[in-house]
Amino acid sequence: SPVPTDSGPLYRNPWMWAAVIGILAVTALRPWALRRTRRVPAPPPVISQVPEFRLIDQEGQPFGSQELRGHVYVADFFFTSCQSICPLLNQQMAKLQERFRKAKVDVRLVSISVDPENDTPAELKKVSRRYSRDERHWRFLTGPRDQVTALLERGFRTAMGEKVQQGTLIDIAHTSRFALVDRQGGLRGLYDSDDGGLDEIFHRAQHVLHATR
Repeated sequence: SPVPTDSGPLYRNPWMWAAVIGILAVTALRPWALRRTRRVPAPPPVISQVPEFRLIDQEGQPFGSQELRGHVYVADFFFTSCQSICPLLNQQMAKLQERFRKAKVDVRLVSISVDPENDTPAELKKVSRRYSRDERHWRFLTGPRDQVTALLERGFRTAMGEKVQQGTLIDIAHTSRFALVDRQGGLRGLYDSDDGGLDEIFHRAQHVLHATR
């Protein structure tokens, strides 16, 4: 007699259900497996320790390492009358602040003036209002020149030049790189302030943040 070819409704076929369950299980477990196998890069090593410091912020209030303790932060160096690299540095820091804000990453920003004689809290406040969307998380600092010079050279491993008058313009040599500091005040690196450097800082800061909870 002929072999019947009708095996009944498809939904009654146990092999079909086994295949469906297998596909669903693989789909559900895939994100978990990826998380298990994804390698998070190690944070950059500590280069040096930023010494304790206390300066004045744009509100005229003392601010320094005590307030930053327990926070990862990015620092840069500028002066308000600068007409060359400093406005670009402020713009790049503003970009970085926005990226951290959108990603909900709690990394603070600190901009330290290398012209403390002229950069009063009132002058810093003007810059803060222009560039910062959250003045609590981005502080602009000033203080006595000897303290600022020592902080840059000993803590941030970068030089600070003397003030030079060039006609009506003032120039003060300083680095255009951004410094990454961990929760305990350890300097983790100096990074370029161009867009490529911002990408590196954005990711490196998170590596440090997650490794030093």
